[in-house]
Amino acid sequence: MKESVVSAILRERAAEGLVGKSVHFLELVAKLKKVADLQINLLLTGETGTGKSKCAEFIHHYSNRRTGPFIICNCGACPETLFESQLFGHVRGAFTGAHQDRDGLVAEANGGTLVLDEINSLDLNSQVKLNHFLESGCYRRVGENKVLRADVRIISVTNINLLDEIARGRFRKDLYYRLIEYQIHIPSLKSRLDDIPLLLSHFCSLYSHLSQFDKPSFSKEFIKNAMRYEWPGNIRELEFFVKHCLVDASSPDIDAKDFQSGQEKSNTVMPCYESLEWKAAKSKVLELFERTYIDRLLRHYGGIVSRCARHAGMHAPDFWRLMRKYEIRADSFK
Repeated sequence: MKESVVSAILRERAAEGLVGKSVHFLELVAKLKKVADLQINLLLTGETGTGKSKCAEFIHHYSNRRTGPFIICNCGACPETLFESQLFGHVRGAFTGAHQDRDGLVAEANGGTLVLDEINSLDLNSQVKLNHFLESGCYRRVGENKVLRADVRIISVTNINLLDEIARGRFRKDLYYRLIEYQIHIPSLKSRLDDIPLLLSHFCSLYSHLSQFDKPSFSKEFIKNAMRYEWPGNIRELEFFVKHCLVDASSPDIDAKDFQSGQEKSNTVMPCYESLEWKAAKSKVLELFERTYIDRLLRHYGGIVSRCARHAGMHAPDFWRLMRKYEIRADSFK
């Protein structure tokens, strides 16, 4: 396949999650394209749920590094004692549990892009080591003296004001200026409400398989209600909300009453998981979705597991395992 064709496919895939036509959205896309080929480190800021990681992927696939690796490192999910090993790798015996040599994310991203998500969560010691790599392009695997080099573009992501963190002594100023060769702020959803109809249509098509109906759609009144709401959880909340509405809808025409029901669930679930750490929050949301999805299918098919599994695109034993996981009995739906 020709490189131009590959590039077009990669760019189309990268643009799939970026949907909108508002002024703020078009300005954002123009900035992302403008910096894509520039060999500078970028800092993406914005509220939680605005799609910062998706924007980083968009930049990568519009850059001259598009055929190289695209790697995301969630700094907040990695213990500070293991960050150096995760980023730079280690050799066998470097520490307890290091049973074999391992390349880090920097080596994996060589020739491509490395995204440092939640960069604000790095401890000061890890910041020193990251700063040294950004300064020299050189690093050592943990437990090894050999100096290695990597050609990696760094895109850092945060929802925290790093200047405030510097003032509090929690973030190094020298690292900040190496990360922020150019900064792009991702707008909140409430600042681009005109994009909501397009986003609703996008998520409805993307998750239509969650509905018991073939071609679900949102009514005009539903869309009006969505455009009046401020969406504090931004696009992530809207996506979560659409999934609930599709699973719970009693007809293919999802209307205002479905919006109210979905909003009630959104308002009760979102505060619950936003107060938790990422893994715990993700687990709770997944549990709620799986329970609701299984319940809706079993109700629709009268407890016939084979038909539920077929609708879900799953093998019947896998669907049974999910039911057992949540102690859901098929005969209670017959």
